[in-house]
Amino acid sequence: MKQTIITRRQFIRTSAMTAALAGIVRPFNILRAQTGSLNDKLNIAAIGVAGVAKGVPGQVNNAPGCRLAAICDVDEAHPFGSENIKIWHGENGVPFFKDFRVMFDKMGKELDGVIISTPDHSHFGPTIAALQLGIATFTQKPLTHTIDQSRRLIKAAQTAGVATQMGIQGHSGEAIRLAKEWIAAGLIGEVKEVHTWFLARKGRDDANGYPAPEPIPSTMDWNLWLGPTREREHSSEYYPTWKWRRWLDFGSSLFGDFGTHLIDGPFYALDWPMPTRIEVGEPLRNKYLWPVTGKVTFSFPATEQHPALKLYWYGGEETKPLVPNPADLGGDFTLDDEQAGSFIIGSKGTVAIKGLTCDTVEILPRQRMEEVRSQLPPKTIPRVKGNHLLNFLEGVRDPSKQPCAAFAYSGRLTEVCLLGSIPVRLGIPSLDFDAAKGEFTGNGPEVAEANQLIKGYEPRKGWEGLA
Repeated sequence: MKQTIITRRQFIRTSAMTAALAGIVRPFNILRAQTGSLNDKLNIAAIGVAGVAKGVPGQVNNAPGCRLAAICDVDEAHPFGSENIKIWHGENGVPFFKDFRVMFDKMGKELDGVIISTPDHSHFGPTIAALQLGIATFTQKPLTHTIDQSRRLIKAAQTAGVATQMGIQGHSGEAIRLAKEWIAAGLIGEVKEVHTWFLARKGRDDANGYPAPEPIPSTMDWNLWLGPTREREHSSEYYPTWKWRRWLDFGSSLFGDFGTHLIDGPFYALDWPMPTRIEVGEPLRNKYLWPVTGKVTFSFPATEQHPALKLYWYGGEETKPLVPNPADLGGDFTLDDEQAGSFIIGSKGTVAIKGLTCDTVEILPRQRMEEVRSQLPPKTIPRVKGNHLLNFLEGVRDPSKQPCAAFAYSGRLTEVCLLGSIPVRLGIPSLDFDAAKGEFTGNGPEVAEANQLIKGYEPRKGWEGLA
């Protein structure tokens, strides 16, 4: 096994990557000679070790057959980040970097995998750089900040041939597989419509402007935190996590934050293509902050398995009265009990996927669940051994075992969620989408602006090729 892995690494890092680099401006030397690590443990790096990533270094180092090989973060004093730096760098000698480009330049030949837990606007840079080096990559959700970035990562991952994974932990669970198997077996009859809700947010307020500039802490590299996105003066109003997610420049709306978890359930269970139309219930354009999404309707085309369907998304506390009442579907829970989930409503019953990360699943009404209990189909979808991280690490060790939320799937899911965020951001009542062309259709400045958001923005100087 060890020899096979090394041969695979050497092949990827010296030949296949060269093709992937064509036309990309490289701010660092990623064409250096590559050799595999000469030990039995996988060398895994962590980019971003604060906030939601506070536990990543320990999880990596404690995983069977793994070693935390490097950590990278732009701020040495951030809560949790500073603790990780002290423990892993100061006490255990793990190399620490602020700039992921320097880390890859110095250690790229030693790394087998990397876990990227940066803000949304800076996911793409380290992810594409890792893939170009033939390094297996785990990137937190949403995969990218723009749709064009997601499409490029899907292609880069295919070229690299290494393990990839997006951080939608519920995709490794049992519930999402049961939902798919039950629906495919016809236990709820013909699917009629889908309702997905996330109610744990309130308000659609905008800011009055960008926050007042504040001195940059001596421990932080603000230029690296901004990465490829627009120039902005430093302010503590942009971070930590619960702050930067609100800003248009850095976050990705409720769809990028929670839609990637919640829409994953029906998107996977129904094997949907891209939507053809997106409608916003009460469009409201904010200039600085993401509005709470409200009710948004996705129209999906018919497939061989299912008729044309609509997914109704309810984002924010204000939409609670619009969500189907669980009691009317035969459930014994309330929306206060379950503030996030999906109803996949069929002609004979409803599949209820409950929880932020598709945690549990049941058929409603309960009487229908009892009727079909003896008819439950065999578990034909492969199950994940362990958790989402271990699923990724298995793929790192054996590239023939692609993780369950590989970019080929999670990149498409990200695109659906980001498509939904565009009319919300622009305050447009509806947009039609042509999947074959990969763009919104129609005339007028609003459509042109929406298509520009698909493409994204020009990176700042020095970040070319990394946005």
